[in-house]
Amino acid sequence: VSSSFISQQTGQPTITIAVPHRDEVIVAYLNLAEISMLSLNHIKTFGDTVTMAITDGNGVFISHQDINKVFQREVEANYQVIHPGTEIDNQIHTFTYEDKTAMVSHADVDKVNWHVFVYESYDSIDAALRPFLAIMLLFTLLLVLFSRFIARLVFKDINHSFGELNRQTKEIAAGDYHPINSDNRFDEFDQLTENFNEMVACVKERDETLQVLAYYDAQTRLPNAAYLLERLKQMIIDKQGKIAVICFDIHNFTRTVTDDKTLE
Repeated sequence: VSSSFISQQTGQPTITIAVPHRDEVIVAYLNLAEISMLSLNHIKTFGDTVTMAITDGNGVFISHQDINKVFQREVEANYQVIHPGTEIDNQIHTFTYEDKTAMVSHADVDKVNWHVFVYESYDSIDAALRPFLAIMLLFTLLLVLFSRFIARLVFKDINHSFGELNRQTKEIAAGDYHPINSDNRFDEFDQLTENFNEMVACVKERDETLQVLAYYDAQTRLPNAAYLLERLKQMIIDKQGKIAVICFDIHNFTRTVTDDKTLE
């Protein structure tokens, strides 16, 4: 396959293809007029923000949106930098194309040693990204607002649960040993409430034991002097009217109780 040239007969970009056949060579001439129009057809399909060009193995244009570049046998300006076989072959590059910074990518057509170049300016990329960025910004804003709304609902429930727990623990601290009622949507609070109720039950049992030891005689199980004083104090506070106290003095009471236990 030859490099492209302008045919003197047709005036169009042309290549020759030589195929060995026995002792002879068959030569064919291929008119590239249709291929030269590919870039223009590409503009009709995808718009003018993206430019496509095709060069031969020497970097000469055989297809470009500016058809004059094809007939004037112009060379792609960046061809030597991204020439096939270099380390940066088949990559995306950034070059100045028609006085604009553009991304340039290329691919090889190995059978004929052609190269396809695609140019897209950063301005067009930026213009294409703006709606996407606006949508992403709007989505992020809505996500933040939705997150704040959900967080407020969650923290409202948490504050309610903590408030109820605080109120009922104050009642328990004042001596009202009742189980804490759990009214929330969190498993952690349920576990905390369950542990708290177990603790309250233990404290209540221990407090009842201490009250028995403090206000009742260990031998007779009858109320003692401390109970009498506490009871009189409460009656005075409640203003129950006249109060009378009768005292009995039993001599050798402790020894009598001991003797009775011995007899048993």
